[in-house]
Amino acid sequence: MGYGGGAASARRDKSSAAVARIAGAALLLGLSGCAWMYGAPVPLRTELYPASPNGQARTLLVLLPGRGDAMTAFADHGFVDDLRAAGASVDVLAVDASIGYYVKETIVDRLRADVLDPARRRGYAQIWIAGVSMGGLGTLAVASAIPGAADRLILLAPYVGPERLLRDIEAAGGPARWTPTDPRDPYQRIWQWLKKYREPGAVMPKLTLAFGERDSLAPGHRLLAQLLPGDQVLRVDGGHNWVAWRQLWRQEWAVVARGQ
Repeated sequence: MGYGGGAASARRDKSSAAVARIAGAALLLGLSGCAWMYGAPVPLRTELYPASPNGQARTLLVLLPGRGDAMTAFADHGFVDDLRAAGASVDVLAVDASIGYYVKETIVDRLRADVLDPARRRGYAQIWIAGVSMGGLGTLAVASAIPGAADRLILLAPYVGPERLLRDIEAAGGPARWTPTDPRDPYQRIWQWLKKYREPGAVMPKLTLAFGERDSLAPGHRLLAQLLPGDQVLRVDGGHNWVAWRQLWRQEWAVVARGQ
């Protein structure tokens, strides 16, 4: 779901809400009649970018792409270079988590079996997950479904649910006041889990939310921001594209470098 900059990016950004609705119809809920149209190879394909050729880092950072993006998109857009420039000693694992895994409702199981469990067996002390757009939703899906799945979450312009649900949350006075009405709805389950960020003493992974103020998905981001401390929300004057996401990415790693 990531796009480049310039005029073409601006035109595409206008349609990102429509694209998100198309993706959202499939994400987690599944499109049983159309599932055969989407590939979801087993196991998940991955690409490792080690911090050092001489040994394993203490932390593994898992990257989940947006709709239509290859797992190499993060490296192609300079995200791995930015990590190294910030002095981040983390191994990076980009995952080919395409929309097929969401349509077939296997994204959580495949991430657990093919990425998270092997990482724990290899001895990583910390697992961080970062996702862009659809990948942000995948990040929330796995973190909310599997206790202790990750120690830190980084959400870049995540898709957080259909407009109808977001309107209901806003009408209730925000996510802290909202009460789920359908326990079968996967988006409501995610928001119910997110509400725990306001519960005193709740053990939750540290979460950074980062988005562009002109992103068509920003209304949902602003609702989610209400659940988080201000220093865990990053904003830029940008849209739903790689230009804005890279600015936010650099901000996040500057924060991490300061030990926050």
